[in-house]
Amino acid sequence: MLYSPMKLKGLELKNRWVMLAMHNGYTTDNIISEREIAFYEARAKGGAAAITVVMGVNTTGALKGMLNAETMQDWSGMERLAQILHQYDCKLFVQLFHCGRNERARDRDNRPVLAPSAVASSIFKNMPKEMTEQDMKDTLQAYEEAAKKCKACGADVIEVNISAGYLLSQFLSPIDNLRQDNYGGNLENRMRFPLEVLERVRFVLTEDFPISVKLSGAQMIAGGYSIEDMKLFSKEMGKRKLADVIAVTGGWHESPVEQISYHVPKGGYGFFAEAIKSAVSLPIIACNRISDGETAEEMLEKGICDLVGSARGFLCDAEFADRIQKNVPFNVCQACNKCVQRVLKGEELACAYNPEAGNEHIENSHRKIATKKKVLVVGGGPGGMMAAKKAADRGFQTTLCTKENKLGGQLNLAMLPPGKRDISKFIEYMEYELRMAGVKLLFNTEVDADFIMEFDPYFVVVATGSIPHKPDIPGIDGKNVYLAKEVFEGDNELFARLRKGKTVIIGGGSLGLEIAGFLVEQTTFSNEVERFAKNALEGTKSGKMERIDLHILEQSPFLGTELGSMSRPVLNELDKNDVKMTTEVSVQGIYSNCVLVERNGKLMEIPADHVIIAMGSVPADTNFVVKLQDERISYALIGDAEMVGDAMMAIYSAYELFLRMYIA
Repeated sequence: MLYSPMKLKGLELKNRWVMLAMHNGYTTDNIISEREIAFYEARAKGGAAAITVVMGVNTTGALKGMLNAETMQDWSGMERLAQILHQYDCKLFVQLFHCGRNERARDRDNRPVLAPSAVASSIFKNMPKEMTEQDMKDTLQAYEEAAKKCKACGADVIEVNISAGYLLSQFLSPIDNLRQDNYGGNLENRMRFPLEVLERVRFVLTEDFPISVKLSGAQMIAGGYSIEDMKLFSKEMGKRKLADVIAVTGGWHESPVEQISYHVPKGGYGFFAEAIKSAVSLPIIACNRISDGETAEEMLEKGICDLVGSARGFLCDAEFADRIQKNVPFNVCQACNKCVQRVLKGEELACAYNPEAGNEHIENSHRKIATKKKVLVVGGGPGGMMAAKKAADRGFQTTLCTKENKLGGQLNLAMLPPGKRDISKFIEYMEYELRMAGVKLLFNTEVDADFIMEFDPYFVVVATGSIPHKPDIPGIDGKNVYLAKEVFEGDNELFARLRKGKTVIIGGGSLGLEIAGFLVEQTTFSNEVERFAKNALEGTKSGKMERIDLHILEQSPFLGTELGSMSRPVLNELDKNDVKMTTEVSVQGIYSNCVLVERNGKLMEIPADHVIIAMGSVPADTNFVVKLQDERISYALIGDAEMVGDAMMAIYSAYELFLRMYIA
């Protein structure tokens, strides 16, 4: 079904893939730039049946760097975008958007923050102004004018955002809409303003023009609106003929339950789409964590939805839809949320695993070099793989050497924590790309200065990565001490050993939290087995299988700071599994039965039968580059070899290197 056409109120979609709206921050001077056109064209060319572009309805509703229908003077870019998408049989959805209270105060430029009531956002902390009757009239007019202008520019579908905690969804919320007039109180009143917006949009678009509504299945906050409320709201929209398709997402950005991170199973919010579909006779677009063909096809076959929506799938790979249809490796979204974190901080949209996203306009201007000069890449991790790919793309005769028997470097360890198995697909995709580009891959190959001299390259990329940091702590070489890398590479015998007694993890950054999550998964039986054991082992006290005893120690006041907003679900999961966590400690020594720490000026003994060192990494030895300097061989250090960071930093350092050094 995934690649079968579908009619949407007379509009034929060539397949079931809809690229959902993403605020990208690429807009300058309030026009559709060449950068945005190139970004969307790549995804239309890559097989999307429809692409959704976000349009702020007015100055109070548009985010920083977002198109603003109220002040836009030049609409030619939007017209051109529609024409280009249509060349690829791709339809243009334009989402009408009002942020309400959900924007950072520093980005407001003294614009008022409006909301149904003066209730602050738990994310942005803004105290909004309660909308007056005039504010609401102005907003209705803004939606009407925006819809009219977008239709005139060639939009095929107008979508109205009533999701994720933005303005119109705030009106639906009993905990955020505290109004005492006809727009607050019971559900009928809370629905009133969103329905009035849709009525104004329908009026200017006429009956035959398709309208999409993006709707959160539930607020997913205590006391907020429920899926039953949204079923009633959807029925009302259908009865009044105000929607022709409904795109159903999870909850709000403020929801304590994860929405789109790798902690959410693929297609995990399909039950919301299914519930709305059961209440109305309208087609449904399922959203959230649909980033592969198997999940999408299954949801369609089961009748959960009629169309499948993905934003980050298309961000991570512009050819996402085509590659799935052709059954070739593609760049799978890792749900790492680096893209979302950037947008919430007011930065431009970027993908951790696809540096070409947002740079298509630059890629299109590069030409391959006329003479194939040799480039040698040393290291097969994320930076090395990207460097080899871009070198080959630029036309260099490229060879990649790795001392390992496979590509991926430390990504082969990074894929082991819970929810991160798809990193293996990134490695698979990169190897496919390298082989297709003609890159020569040399495995089990140690590279030194003599090897490089004999190779005689035009340029060398040193991407040798990093090694575990092993600090000078008394007792660190004890028999009960392991490096995190050794644990990730461990076997069942090691896990059985760690399960006995108490295990202390020194380091509460991303590595420490991930090794803890990994150990919980490796040493705890599945829920099904535990349930069986509870019934079978009636003689035990609790019937609950043994769990590993873990205690994380961190020197700083906070845990997992490198993870940003992703630290919350990781910490919640560890807490559920009774993992102890102590911050602001300084490790003084490691002994056979404890770790000695100092906290608040006092010495403490933390019981420990096993100790795992998870204190980050340091650059691997790159002393051979000294000889390259002596021999005047051009080279560059990238990724961890230059400065220890994450996979995104390594990938982007490789990409940016070849942006700088391409030959026109």
